[in-house]
Amino acid sequence: MLTLKDIGQYVVLAEELNFRRAANRLHISQPTLSETVKRIEKALGTTLIVRTTRSSHLTEAGRLLLERGEALLSESEHLETELRAIGTGRLAQLRVGAVYPAMRALVPRALQDTLQKFPRVRVNLQAMVSHAQVRALRGGHLDLGILRTRKPPEGFQSEPLANEPLHLAISNQLAGDNESFDIGDFQDWPLIMTPRKRNPEFYDRILSSFSTYYWNPIEVVEAGDIYSQVALVSAGVGIAMHPRLFIDEERSDIRAVATGYKLDIPLQIVYRKEHYSDAIASLVASTKNQAACIIG
Repeated sequence: MLTLKDIGQYVVLAEELNFRRAANRLHISQPTLSETVKRIEKALGTTLIVRTTRSSHLTEAGRLLLERGEALLSESEHLETELRAIGTGRLAQLRVGAVYPAMRALVPRALQDTLQKFPRVRVNLQAMVSHAQVRALRGGHLDLGILRTRKPPEGFQSEPLANEPLHLAISNQLAGDNESFDIGDFQDWPLIMTPRKRNPEFYDRILSSFSTYYWNPIEVVEAGDIYSQVALVSAGVGIAMHPRLFIDEERSDIRAVATGYKLDIPLQIVYRKEHYSDAIASLVASTKNQAACIIG
């Protein structure tokens, strides 16, 4: 029977793929680590790591044990944290991830509602792109994520928040003083996008939507992140297509023009079923309510 100690040692070895480095990290001898691996393989009846004179690599079973083992260790740590928190009169932390635009208004308002009801909950909040949240959820590093995806990760509960309306973001420097203008006047300007690697599905859909509804951009300029993107739009470098959560109505340097279209990649709230609690239920409900108010 595997123990958490066995799994912990195996995960370190699987990360390093080098017995010497892994043994150093674990502060044990290489023979001890080798015996642990042999014992695990014998108990499971399968090979986990293939060793050659030059390198080592994981088998399919080895990769599965690494993935599930990391999640199991994270769950164990989370459980220990919860139990210690209960013992000291506190509730355990709630680990939340959210796409960057949601951090501006949606997440703060939803958290405020939840923390009023659960003042002892400690929130660990991280701004993360959607695919990074999926990895963190699968790895047991997040309890809940607010992300954009058509297909939530298998084994998780998901609830759609909205298909956000799309807006064109244009610098007032380009738009001038006219209350209305022809969007066709800007077809020679670059389309400013955040890097595709941040969320390939989102990038491809925005580019496709722009090409479908308007024209094929003559040039695509990639900004490092959404803040750089907005700064370049403000500077008059080009225009952008933004979902509703990107829009900051308090800015006077950028004009947001409603397109009448919606992004068909839904904003969703995704959480681990086994971590469901009253605090998560409250945050889910608050996020849905706030999304309805902000996005419509």
